[in-house]
Amino acid sequence: EYALNMDPTNHVAATIELKSITASNLVYRHPLNKAATDVTVELQGCEDLTASNWTTLPTSLGGDKDPQTAWREFDADATTTNQYFLRLNVTD
Repeated sequence: EYALNMDPTNHVAATIELKSITASNLVYRHPLNKAATDVTVELQGCEDLTASNWTTLPTSLGGDKDPQTAWREFDADATTTNQYFLRLNVTD
């Protein structure tokens, strides 16, 4: 809640907006608390949801470069399977 600038007293889930998906690229946006400099938000992926198989994925910041309103891009060419799972991992 803190990292994504959400209200912890409200049960509404954070919105991850998919801007576009192609065979080689996924562009998404999620809220981010600019004041939360003590945490890191990373996109992670895996092929089979096994706890030890999650890998932090390289992303690039797009748009206006403001972390609050910009989007992130992920190069989907790195995946070679028919299914691929994504999650946001927050660490302090």
